[in-house]
Amino acid sequence: MTSTLGFSDLLAIAIHGSRQLKDDGILSLAMPMQQEVDPLDFYSSLGGIHSFRFLWDRAPGLCLSAAGCTKVFEYTGINRFNQAQRFVDSIFSCLVSPQVCPSLARPKVLLAFSFFDAPLLFSKDVPGVQAVLPRWQLSRQKGQCWLRLQRTLGEGVTPSSLTEELWEQSRQLVALLDDFKDGQLDKTGAFILSSSDWEEQYRSALKLALG
Repeated sequence: MTSTLGFSDLLAIAIHGSRQLKDDGILSLAMPMQQEVDPLDFYSSLGGIHSFRFLWDRAPGLCLSAAGCTKVFEYTGINRFNQAQRFVDSIFSCLVSPQVCPSLARPKVLLAFSFFDAPLLFSKDVPGVQAVLPRWQLSRQKGQCWLRLQRTLGEGVTPSSLTEELWEQSRQLVALLDDFKDGQLDKTGAFILSSSDWEEQYRSALKLALG
């Protein structure tokens, strides 16, 4: 896919969206990728190093990977479903997405629920519900691929810096894709990516589940 959205166009959209923001509002900016990128391949490299990672793969349907937390909510108790819905409603009431995008590329709040209202003794650190508005969202469906960045403005974050951050991440993913196509693979056939804390945590959790 070839993007028809230039940097100046993206910046103009970001500036327009910022003018619609209220206090503590969230600006959500997206762009179509120049090439089709598989979110599964770049799950560990999206957005650099973040403690939060998410992957949804319903091949051949929507595939989505996410990284980082722009807003997060955790709650344990019998009202967890209602509380989660209130959080989702509050997010979309203060979020500005100044573009018309296909459904696959629209902002998404990611939800994870435990089996029980209150955690068991061996899983006391697991909340009844976790809801996250991710900083980065990479989605693909039916040959379309979009990259989205969501941040609260202020403290050095401006429409211009947000646009630059999104633009540069898009360029980095395309460069990684070129390396992938050139056969830059390790002995297991996996794409060469630097390890990070979340990977070690994932391996530990996997060993615990299988043990």
